[in-house]
Amino acid sequence: MEQRTDRVSWRTFLGLALPLLLPLSLRSVLNSAVAIADVLMLGRLGDTALSAASLGGQVRLILTMVFSGLVSGASILIAQYWGRGDRGTVERVLAIALRFSLLIAVPALLVSLLTPGTVLRLYTDDPLLAAAGAEYLRYVSPAFPIMAVTDIYWGAVGAVGRVKASTAGRLLALGVNVALNAVLIFGKLGFPALGVRGAAAATVCARLTELLVMAVYCRRRRDIRIRPELILSRQGGLFRDFLRYAVPTTLNDLVWVTGYSMTGAILGRLGADAVAASSAASQVREIMLSCSYGAAGASAVLVGTALGSGRLRLGEEYGRKMLALSALIGGAAGLLVLSARPVLPGLLHLSAQAEEYTRYLLTVMAFFTVLQTVTTEINLGVFRAGGDPRFALILDFLAMWGVNVGLGALSAFVFRWPARVTLVLILSDEVVKLPILLWRYGKKIWVRDITRPDPVLTDNTV
Repeated sequence: MEQRTDRVSWRTFLGLALPLLLPLSLRSVLNSAVAIADVLMLGRLGDTALSAASLGGQVRLILTMVFSGLVSGASILIAQYWGRGDRGTVERVLAIALRFSLLIAVPALLVSLLTPGTVLRLYTDDPLLAAAGAEYLRYVSPAFPIMAVTDIYWGAVGAVGRVKASTAGRLLALGVNVALNAVLIFGKLGFPALGVRGAAAATVCARLTELLVMAVYCRRRRDIRIRPELILSRQGGLFRDFLRYAVPTTLNDLVWVTGYSMTGAILGRLGADAVAASSAASQVREIMLSCSYGAAGASAVLVGTALGSGRLRLGEEYGRKMLALSALIGGAAGLLVLSARPVLPGLLHLSAQAEEYTRYLLTVMAFFTVLQTVTTEINLGVFRAGGDPRFALILDFLAMWGVNVGLGALSAFVFRWPARVTLVLILSDEVVKLPILLWRYGKKIWVRDITRPDPVLTDNTV
């Protein structure tokens, strides 16, 4: 039933949004902080160690984005069915998402354990980088099935606004990761100095810590339970609904991460200086974008639950205000990225060329951070909350592969332009995406209720 009052004051809106936005932003900061810890500590070992971990972490990044896509598709349904008060259907959607994530994580574990060198040769032709990266990949691979469970569960819980526990879990995991990084990378407290292997082992231990926190929360709170009997059961029409939304969101994230991975391959051909600079600058950019991810997550919860309860005008109002808030957040994030320019290179033991590239990239990324904050809000917030992920998939494919990868490859391999030009081109998709997304946003296709009375149909078709 349509809500009569469709206006919400900024005070009321912020009272609803900030309790979601702040913990989600902190959780995103913690995700980036783990990578920052690796960068700072491995950077003290030199360009090769830092670049090896960056390239070896590409598989983990791909899996992270796959799981993000799965949980994004699941969250479209979860937020709306939670708004309708149907917890049973919410738990069924979670079970379907876990089925897919585990089917992906286990083969990735086996490939990374058995043939890591083959994987790394896709990213670099430098034998030293390939060997060190393969070592990192082999040791970090046990974290993959753990991620398959924790990422999906925390994403589902976050879709209904329960974000404090996942933030606490990530905070504890960060502490474990940083402490073990110091011990295992450099050989403290009687342990041998393991270098990149130590960073990988610390990541696995941190993920195990997070899994333990998740298990305790799931057992005690029971907001959303993991019901093992549902993971392999047939869900009929709900399964088809899940595919309808999860396939585009997963493909969207895969398009992005494989494109990002290919830009990593382009950088790998430019040399260790470019890879190390991109790794360092990108981590700063990601941590400064944390509030944009938090805003998108808060938007997905508020807009999705409002639409699922039939209050379409309220959902539209939430989306409008969150977009304005995101623009302000983007401006602040861009300034923070720029402020890291005189500080970051001095914290790392990089070559003179890598330091120069790092300062240059931070300047460029400050501008793109503002654009990405707004596109993230539209793509990951309002569009997905309203069940409109297909347009974003098409746009991201064209922008990532046509602009970032296409122009970057032409610059590096055909025209042989300077590395500075290539570094800008592999970041420039946001310039193309923003005006198109704003046009689509204005059409209000995303303002709709996608729930149905009986999502699990009697045909039991999988």
